[in-house]
Amino acid sequence: MKHILFFFIIFFTTIVNSNEKIITLATVNNVSITNVDLKDEMLILKVLNDSKKIDKNTLQQSAFQNLVDQAVRQVEVESNKIKISEQVNNQMYNSIKKKLTDNGIASTKILNKIKKKNEIDYAWNSLISMKYGWKINININEIDQRLIALGYIDPSNPDTIKQKNNLITQEKNKKFNFYSRNHLDLTKKKLLIKILK
Repeated sequence: MKHILFFFIIFFTTIVNSNEKIITLATVNNVSITNVDLKDEMLILKVLNDSKKIDKNTLQQSAFQNLVDQAVRQVEVESNKIKISEQVNNQMYNSIKKKLTDNGIASTKILNKIKKKNEIDYAWNSLISMKYGWKINININEIDQRLIALGYIDPSNPDTIKQKNNLITQEKNKKFNFYSRNHLDLTKKKLLIKILK
């Protein structure tokens, strides 16, 4: 896949810079990724990561991989009949929107793409919770041992309780992200992903 992405970056560099027409660069089952999608994703990544000096090839590769991953998530949630609704993290959307508008990007098209991405991510997270929720259990004894090692001895102390909750959240997020990445990789293997010329 890395060799294909590298070829893609070299081959389509001139296409991304051209606004002449919309060209399909790749498909994931029935979801198309176009040169316009890639250009928009590169702009979004550049602004969100404050990466004005980032290497163009690296930026293109990251943007393209993001678009492929999003398409894979979309196909998978749809095939599992998970409803893609507007129940998104409005706080996250508003934060991204503010950062883009602060950088002079107020395009409705780009904001709609971010909204759609948040909707797909929400549905994807629901799918992962449904499939792997039972595996995201935390061993409280291990958490308690870590607290003691960190010097939090009194279990009724507010600082200890706060730190315990932080450690539990970190562990849950770590496990959730592991299963999310793993399921994404498994899904990629069963889908028809085409890099088009």
